[in-house]
Amino acid sequence: MLALDATYRYTGNTRVIGSNISDLSSRQNPDSVLVNLGSAETSGFAPAVEYSWKSTIGVIVGTRVIPGGHNTPMTITPVIAINIVH
Repeated sequence: MLALDATYRYTGNTRVIGSNISDLSSRQNPDSVLVNLGSAETSGFAPAVEYSWKSTIGVIVGTRVIPGGHNTPMTITPVIAINIVH
């Protein structure tokens, strides 16, 4: 059987506020840190082939493809799963 999963993901801005205490000489007055990572948006798909040789045992093989998006890198991930139902 052929299978296809489709995904969409949006995440808002991540804001980090803190103090940089990595420099041991400046622990009395550590530098302030403010970082805005921005939002991220991406979509992806995962085509696969599924085969069940019994009604309780099967295997699925495919690839998850995320072509990249706003603040999201491109990834291609192989996928394999064995399904056993009791």
